[in-house]
Amino acid sequence: MHHEVAENALNQAGVPATFLRPSGFAYNILQWTGALRSEGDVRAPFADTALPLIHTRDIAEAAAVVLTEPSHEGKAYLLTGPEALTPAQQTGIVADALGLTATYEELSVEEAGGALRDLGHLPEMLVPSVLEVLGPTPPRCPSRPPSRS
Repeated sequence: MHHEVAENALNQAGVPATFLRPSGFAYNILQWTGALRSEGDVRAPFADTALPLIHTRDIAEAAAVVLTEPSHEGKAYLLTGPEALTPAQQTGIVADALGLTATYEELSVEEAGGALRDLGHLPEMLVPSVLEVLGPTPPRCPSRPPSRS
């Protein structure tokens, strides 16, 4: 994980910091809209992995909290969304919002890595990080309910 390298460097340099570690961005599933409209399907890895995608508003609010309250210095927070959803569930939500019927096809990790590389806008060193799967979700920061839209 490349963020860990940056966090370690800041810690070793003695730079006061608070680390926000958002789970997958809810916004990223919008990239599926083109495939849903043209092909009626989404192809992605980790069919059985439910992730608590987070809205960027929630990340911004957490950042505002840690930037204005010194009690967070030196801490790290995994930021998550309100509900863990599988890619198939995410596909269904996006398809419903578009008024479409859709299917979800699972890709192997190798196929997904190839697809990410084929997009051409993601540096090679980030492909493995994008394909990492999150573990159990710790408590959220801040304490208000996360956004659902």
